[in-house]
Amino acid sequence: MSTGQLRGLVSVDATARRATVRAGTQLKELGELLYSHDLTLPNFGDVATIRNLTLNNSGTSKTKICQVYKGVVKGQGSTTALGVEFNTPNCQVSQSDVTLLPPSQMNTSACSGSCPIP
Repeated sequence: MSTGQLRGLVSVDATARRATVRAGTQLKELGELLYSHDLTLPNFGDVATIRNLTLNNSGTSKTKICQVYKGVVKGQGSTTALGVEFNTPNCQVSQSDVTLLPPSQMNTSACSGSCPIP
């Protein structure tokens, strides 16, 4: 028996902050379903683990590794970047595992023509 066709919300009790969903609803679908009812989900234990990362750094790069944001309730403002936090339970990345190459050492062999720099 497959529950794949049994998806979506059955009921929402916003006061109790409780939702009932059908058995085939996938976790990746819950965020949008609950957000539309002003309910959100916490991080479900997603963990980023990065080792030996080398980035081309143009000096104007906007790349952030392990950027942390303050979340907000729907309709009550926008998220705020809190900074970069290495070696946390959700971002298992050490600064020593990240290398930023200066423009003079950038690897452009993978680009056809020219490498775009963000």
